[in-house]
Amino acid sequence: MDYFAQIELGLRIKMLRTEKGLTQEKLAEALGISLEHIGKIERGKRTPSLDLVIAMSKFFHASTDYILLANRRTTELG
Repeated sequence: MDYFAQIELGLRIKMLRTEKGLTQEKLAEALGISLEHIGKIERGKRTPSLDLVIAMSKFFHASTDYILLANRRTTELG
């Protein structure tokens, strides 16, 4: 993933988190990851694993395409 795509991915995750009214700490807890890890993802310093993207997709009810690529968001996911 290139630098700009990684930054955009982090911004999308931050936007999804803030739309739900969650802190980074609460999101990290819900996803079973460290606060440091979610912070690095949101700042574009780290790319989430595929398993984490899938967990985020389910948690936020957003498609993996949207999370990774900013394609259409859906609320039809489980």
